[in-house]
Amino acid sequence: MFIREQRLYNLKHLEFHIRDGDPGTETQAEILPHPWCDFCSEYFFNDSQFIDHLNRNHLQCHLCPDYYKTIYYSNYPSLETHFAWSHYICPYDQCKLKCYVAFRTEAEMETHVNIEHKAKSVATGSKASNGITANALLAFDNFKEEEEEYFGGRGGRGGRGGRGRGGIGGRQDGGGQHEKQFEIKD
Repeated sequence: MFIREQRLYNLKHLEFHIRDGDPGTETQAEILPHPWCDFCSEYFFNDSQFIDHLNRNHLQCHLCPDYYKTIYYSNYPSLETHFAWSHYICPYDQCKLKCYVAFRTEAEMETHVNIEHKAKSVATGSKASNGITANALLAFDNFKEEEEEYFGGRGGRGGRGGRGRGGIGGRQDGGGQHEKQFEIKD
């Protein structure tokens, strides 16, 4: 685009352009609104800068399937709330302090507890279960079959909604003010 083809705005029209975009004309295509971060209350020039900002400053769930990778969390406490609602968090304080010790299935969490907590207490002489089963950690290929149970319906465990770029996603009870779904439109 040449300089003479660029649109010029006064302050009032610039705010409108950033917030709402510009309608197309015979000579120029429609311009979409600039991406908006609901967490930071800030606009970005384009989708690339917006995605970079989301990845640098906000969090995603490493346990959710790829098609939920457009859901971001404002901080760790809001991600931890997601873990509690949609996944399984290790109940031991030493793991809670480490952060991100969450699992897709209850079997994975129980295996972690058996290996990391009960097995160590056996080694130190405390009473604990001797039956450690690690096969649940190796059963990640079963996740596709279990997906419907955990992520399937809107009212089910971990159900999510969303309204496109900058729209509100998250829990159906209205408690997702720290959880947003961002969709990048080409």
